[in-house]
Amino acid sequence: MRRRPGIIATLAVAAALQATPVRAGSYGTELPFAAGTGARASGMGLAATSLPGAPSSQYFNPALLATQRYKAFEFYRTTLFDSDTRFHSVAYVHPSLDWGALGVTVMRLDVSGIEERDDMNVLLSPDLENSQTRLLLGYAFGVLPSMKAGANLKVDHQSFGEYSGSAIGVDIGFLYS
Repeated sequence: MRRRPGIIATLAVAAALQATPVRAGSYGTELPFAAGTGARASGMGLAATSLPGAPSSQYFNPALLATQRYKAFEFYRTTLFDSDTRFHSVAYVHPSLDWGALGVTVMRLDVSGIEERDDMNVLLSPDLENSQTRLLLGYAFGVLPSMKAGANLKVDHQSFGEYSGSAIGVDIGFLYS
């Protein structure tokens, strides 16, 4: 019996592309900013890791800031799931001829209408609010004519009822074309 070389590869790709089943208890574990930012990227199914041309591309890959030629400002707002969940973002990029480009993005997710209940399931408040904010401060430059590098300082803040917390992180990105 003679095998075709593409059959095994096709079966491997088909197995890898199968949807992952939802497990009990996994609801709500996705990060709130996984929805990305910007209408163009959202319309493309968030396939924007190497797509230049919008200030919001800083979220997907900070090195994309270096591809910007002009100052640009972008505002994005959408309603998720129901009218009580709103997502907003504002992005600005400021390129320079000699020093690379600076970018600032602010993303905010607001959820209201959450019922607060105690351990006996007694309603304590019908309108608990959750807000999450992310600030990205980015810088990118051309390493070579065909290679760009960039980094984001990422500051997150979450407020849920009377509780709140903050965190800091760094994203590093590269682009080769």
